[in-house]
Amino acid sequence: MVYIEGNSKKVNFPKTSNDKFNRIVFENQTTHVVIELTVITNSSVSDLLYTIDISSIIDRFETGQYNYSFMDGDIVV
Repeated sequence: MVYIEGNSKKVNFPKTSNDKFNRIVFENQTTHVVIELTVITNSSVSDLLYTIDISSIIDRFETGQYNYSFMDGDIVV
């Protein structure tokens, strides 16, 4: 789980077993609205976390809970 505030610019995500991904897909658990973020670069703050800049899409989030998936093309990693 990650916590995103309305003024978030970067968010830390737990690392996956596969470091190769090119986008993150967020889906609101209530409305099922999908928000996609193309990830050009990700930076690691530790061996356990990715730091992703979400400033380009933060205004599209409504208050609520979201599922997220790291994607490599059409494959969930």
